[in-house]
Amino acid sequence: MFTSRADRRKFRHILARGFSHQSMASACKSFSGGNLPQNIGAVLGPGAIPRDLQAVATVFVKLQDERHRADYNLALPFKRSEVRALLVELDNAFQAWQRIRNEEMARFFLMSLPLWDQLRR
Repeated sequence: MFTSRADRRKFRHILARGFSHQSMASACKSFSGGNLPQNIGAVLGPGAIPRDLQAVATVFVKLQDERHRADYNLALPFKRSEVRALLVELDNAFQAWQRIRNEEMARFFLMSLPLWDQLRR
């Protein structure tokens, strides 16, 4: 079906519009704390979320909060040192993702992002 990078990019642009940042943040908050809703946790079992995945989810939430700060709180500009620290956290999250991206729980995490509101009910 997807024969080239251009084909995959085209579909990725279309599908990206289906993601709600609010839903994604809600999912990430659950994954970061290891507190999945009872209906999901009952299926996956205790301790199912690897630390690296928790770290990725934590950084997503933090960076989204900082993006909101940048967009809406113009009275509190970023300092260069803050931005550098955030970039280090982002780099660490990318490294964590590389370590876990092929694990089953990482795949579930990705699939749950656009569906989180429905899954947690």
